[in-house]
Amino acid sequence: MSQKKLEGKVAVIADVCTPLGAATAKRFAEEGARVAFFGPCEECGQKTLEEIKAAGGEVIYGKVDITDEAAVHEFIDSAAEEFGPVTVAVCMQTDKTEKPFEELTDDDWNEVMERDGLGPIYVFDTVIEYMKKARTGSFLKVLGPNGGKQPDVCVAFDAYFSGGWKMLTECMSMEWAPWGVRSNSLEVGIVDDGTKEWTTEEIYTKQSPDGLRRPASIDEIVATILFLSSDDSSYMTGQNVVANGGNLARSFVRDTWEVGGTEFKREFEGGSYNTGMKWGE
Repeated sequence: MSQKKLEGKVAVIADVCTPLGAATAKRFAEEGARVAFFGPCEECGQKTLEEIKAAGGEVIYGKVDITDEAAVHEFIDSAAEEFGPVTVAVCMQTDKTEKPFEELTDDDWNEVMERDGLGPIYVFDTVIEYMKKARTGSFLKVLGPNGGKQPDVCVAFDAYFSGGWKMLTECMSMEWAPWGVRSNSLEVGIVDDGTKEWTTEEIYTKQSPDGLRRPASIDEIVATILFLSSDDSSYMTGQNVVANGGNLARSFVRDTWEVGGTEFKREFEGGSYNTGMKWGE
């Protein structure tokens, strides 16, 4: 029987209020970690807590908003007191608005800055001291879908915050590598979390037609999160790992493609890449 991948580790998972976050917490417990997770949705948190306990896992849940710095510090410190030093930390992605860029308000930007910009820093600021003392640790920031590469869907927040976190985790990796602490980011694409039915048109609007042409399953993304958080990736740090079904392979030189005899067309306001028209004409 193979050894569990997180045996003996204490893991903090932040802002768990989505099916992906809950699935990550459950998988970490299955792999032997003592799991401390938090998020603002008590109903979701309690449900995940009960499922992990029923499966024999060691787990703590806290109704904590990641924007509350004092509460984040207090929760992580209490988890470390009960379970031991934290050696794994994962901050899940934040849902963001898809308003057109010119409609974004200061409140929109400030809200996401608090949750996706500062919140994970509060987590890292607490766990790093435990990791330094243990001389080992893994910090992972999960980034939102598309990362600003989609021209016909507004992803201004993803472009801004994904780009920032890619650079920040790289800088963090260089600073903390002497203590054996790793820091990486994971850029995911669209995920079928069971909350909706995906049509072909929706998939091709949010993913490159030159990619896998399907959403990821939750298990696929959780497996990647587990890999980056475990010793299986012990020599990887300062990396942005991309699991988006090939969205980086987008071809911008064509606006139509055919699948199963059906033609799909992407149209751009102001003209397409194939017509030779310039934007704004």
